[in-house]
Amino acid sequence: MQLNRKIAAGLAAGALATSLLGVAPAVAAEPLDGKGGAAEAPMMDHARHAAWGKVVAKSGVNIRAYPSVKARKLGAYPYGAKIKLRCKVKRQLVHGNPYWYKLDTRSGWVSARWVKNLNHVPYCR
Repeated sequence: MQLNRKIAAGLAAGALATSLLGVAPAVAAEPLDGKGGAAEAPMMDHARHAAWGKVVAKSGVNIRAYPSVKARKLGAYPYGAKIKLRCKVKRQLVHGNPYWYKLDTRSGWVSARWVKNLNHVPYCR
C-alpha cells in the first residue's frame, strides 16, 4: 500500500514538472538579413566586455605568435602602453607567471608577467 502511494506521488510530481516545463518561453527565431540568411546578432555587453592591460616592464613587452618565449616575435609594446586583451591561457612560465594574454585588436600574445590586467580577463575558449 505504501509503495502505491510513493508511485502515485512520483507520477504526480512528474506530471506537475511536465506541465511547468510546457509554459517556458519559446526561443525566438533568428532574424533574417533581408536576403534570406540569418542576420548577425549584435554582441551583448555582458557576453564580452573590453579587457584592458598596461605594460609594466620598463623595457616593454614582446608580442609573440603563440604563447611562448620561443614563438616568433611579431612586434612589441612600450612601457606604459594600454592594450586591449581578448582572453588568457595558462602556458609557458615567464618568471613564475604561467598566464598569457591574447591580444584583441591584432594577432599575437603577450606574457602576463609584463602586463598588468586593469580589469577581469576571461579564459580563452
